[in-house]
Amino acid sequence: MIWLILATFVVVFIVGFRVLPSDTRRAIRRLSERLNIDVVPIESMIDQMGKTAGGEFLQYLHRPDESHLQNAAQVLLIW
Repeated sequence: MIWLILATFVVVFIVGFRVLPSDTRRAIRRLSERLNIDVVPIESMIDQMGKTAGGEFLQYLHRPDESHLQNAAQVLLIW
């Protein structure tokens, strides 16, 4: 019975970790490929922006338009 509870916790944790932040990771990966740099500095810069500004920046990155990605890259380089 305990193994069933532990297996449920593991499955919920893995699914939650993979599904919930996937849009954010995808947007950051697109930007890192555009700038040809690693993901870690981009995540660090977004964290330094603060919670509100970083969230707005990530919402801007979620837009599928190429011009939004270019503008986001320029904002990040200026930051």
